[in-house]
Amino acid sequence: MGIIGTVLRRLWRACTPETFRTRIYRMRAAARLSTPMILDPTYAEDGLISQHVSDFMQEAKFQAAYTSARQGIVWSHPGEIRFRAYIACWAARHGLALDGDFVECGVASGVLSRTICAYLDFHTVNKKFFLYDTFKGIPVSSLTDAREIDVATRLNKSHYAEDFLPLVRERFSGFPNVIAVPGMLPESLSGTTPNRIAYLSIDLNNAGAEMGV
Repeated sequence: MGIIGTVLRRLWRACTPETFRTRIYRMRAAARLSTPMILDPTYAEDGLISQHVSDFMQEAKFQAAYTSARQGIVWSHPGEIRFRAYIACWAARHGLALDGDFVECGVASGVLSRTICAYLDFHTVNKKFFLYDTFKGIPVSSLTDAREIDVATRLNKSHYAEDFLPLVRERFSGFPNVIAVPGMLPESLSGTTPNRIAYLSIDLNNAGAEMGV
């Protein structure tokens, strides 16, 4: 649907409550898969649904960190990503005990890394956090597969239409040990890679770049 589809999706998100959208997504998914619906789950976001214990949703430290990471950005993702962010915090917390710095390859507006920084009070940690990204979307020129080019083009329009670098630098201004490194991966790793890595996150929506990293 092109531009019309994009406009309709934005109107849908702007004019309907998130809880309503979530329930509709859930019902559509259940109908598509012919599976029983969990109408009152303990967690249902980011493609994951559960009716079991989700105590992390009540952890005050995490909720405050995630809320602060979500402030001041235009959110194009369909719903929240709290479990994904919590797992990142869990892994990063264990990384504190390891020798080396933190690295995130694929940053966008920095929701995951900003949640980690707030959750761990990273400005007090004797480590650096390197953020690698083009900060301008997926470099389509580096792709050869037609399907990947199509997906990347659509994501660049819907999710990565702005230059995130100024925003990221502002959002991490309270963490002097966070270093944003703009450029294409894996080339931008040259000269800036830490000697040892204690935490690593890779999410580039680009299989070739991910394998290169």
